[in-house]
Amino acid sequence: MLTKTDFQNFIDYWQRHANEAGGIPYRSAFVLRDIPRVAPYFYLLEWHGPTTATVRLLGTALDAFIPDLHVGGDFLGVYKGEQKDFYARAMAPVCGHPCGADLLRRITLQNGRSVEVRGVGFPVRCESGPVTFQLGLTETPDPDTPLGFTDEFKRARSSILSLDYIDIGYGIPKEKPAFPPEGDYAGSPK
Repeated sequence: MLTKTDFQNFIDYWQRHANEAGGIPYRSAFVLRDIPRVAPYFYLLEWHGPTTATVRLLGTALDAFIPDLHVGGDFLGVYKGEQKDFYARAMAPVCGHPCGADLLRRITLQNGRSVEVRGVGFPVRCESGPVTFQLGLTETPDPDTPLGFTDEFKRARSSILSLDYIDIGYGIPKEKPAFPPEGDYAGSPK
């Protein structure tokens, strides 16, 4: 699992690139071999509008943790109903405002155990200039726990615990979307 220090080191890594760029950094500035400890938890999304975000890169821990999500797939497509609407509205400001985002959610398993999962995301520019990408980290529970692969560890429910925007020099959105009610976990094996 990732520690608070891992998240802070990643935030500092993004900030160094932002300082070098004099604003939002370019996607090409980020090299996974520079951050090997967190690379399995890394993601890169390309935003195409309010309801579509294509997965461009997905670390191995995330690939194993969310079986329905894959490179080339729609990140928001694994969510349904109010949860999909929440994620679309919560994450759109990362590229649109721009700002960072820090999200904490609780996943409850079939066996009643629950785990908290943290994710952070930041904007990056495509090489032609527009801010159309989001990159970040999403924590997964201990990789030795086979979540989703047996009935006992099947992911059943998900609830949002907190969403905080991070000021990266452009302020933060004035409003946050309302948290959806607890719902079925996205990507849960059936």
